[in-house]
Amino acid sequence: MRVASFHVKDKTGKQADVSIVPLPGLAGGELNNVNRWRGQVGQSPVTEADLAQLAQPVQIAGQAAQLYEQAGKTPNSDGETRILAAILRRGGTAWFFKMTGDDSLVTEQKPAFIEFLKSLSFSAATAQTGLPPDHSPIDTAALQQSQPAIRQQFGRG
Repeated sequence: MRVASFHVKDKTGKQADVSIVPLPGLAGGELNNVNRWRGQVGQSPVTEADLAQLAQPVQIAGQAAQLYEQAGKTPNSDGETRILAAILRRGGTAWFFKMTGDDSLVTEQKPAFIEFLKSLSFSAATAQTGLPPDHSPIDTAALQQSQPAIRQQFGRG
């Protein structure tokens, strides 16, 4: 489901993963996604009213978007971790741009991540369909049918 993915590594071996994932429609909505990311770093869920306070405005490909930053510990680990996740909605597609990894590395790389978001552009074909030209169509019916099983697998049933 990723259209792009790469790793960031510093001299000491600390790592972060960067991904770009397009999903059809609302893709669960911002509140559900933010709360899922919060759970991934051991934080409690927030309410819809809290969500606006967590959102940081960013520009992605010249369009207004929201950046959410969550920090904590990965469950079953002592390591501090951080997630930067930006959401852009365009053409019926929710685009997720995420950097996940070691807390200090992600914190250090946040300005570069934001500059990366600003530097992105969409081709004319992507602007019309919401997906890159070589991306296969997303079977939304199959995706919706698999969501209960996915939530159960990851403890979100």
